[in-house]
Amino acid sequence: MPPNMPIEMGEIAAPILMVIACVLMLKTVTLQKVRPRRNWWLQLFFGLCIILVSSISTVAEGFYAPIFFNTLEHLCYGLAGVIFALACYQSYKQIQGMVGEKR
Repeated sequence: MPPNMPIEMGEIAAPILMVIACVLMLKTVTLQKVRPRRNWWLQLFFGLCIILVSSISTVAEGFYAPIFFNTLEHLCYGLAGVIFALACYQSYKQIQGMVGEKR
């Protein structure tokens, strides 16, 4: 976003929704009676936090150092994708382990 452009509503709503999602995720996990054996849910939380940083850098690039914040935005999205993929793989392995124990 070049300087002097107005901020779009989605650029403000996305960080707010990410904060809400992070709080709800932590609350859901901490209220469970049975804790997950592996920390794949923690990876999902960190992935959401990284997307939050990316959303904030989207807004920041309109005010200061646009090249730096644009690069940071895209690096954060890539890192979040890797973290989400690892979390999905670990949750899949955990479910496979639970299914194997019941047989």
